[in-house]
Amino acid sequence: MLGLYEEGVDSVIKTARRICKYQGIKFKLESMVLCPACGRKTMKLNLTDNNAVCIRCGKEYKTIDELERIEEENWHDNHSEIESIMQEKGSAQK
Repeated sequence: MLGLYEEGVDSVIKTARRICKYQGIKFKLESMVLCPACGRKTMKLNLTDNNAVCIRCGKEYKTIDELERIEEENWHDNHSEIESIMQEKGSAQK
């Protein structure tokens, strides 16, 4: 199912690229995400230039991969805490 979604997204991106080409505009693929530094949804991922900058606090990442590593570490830290709490609750109930 995800494959069909990705194909649809690819088609839309190709169309957007063509529109930018016709208009003489540089194509930029961007998305806003949560900034790990300030916690606001103000981190602009620039997929075209492979960087990320928070428009609120100014935190910059040279590559999107750098930001992904930080987010993955945060995710594992948060989920390991939840798992240990759940294990403690399970042990207490026995």
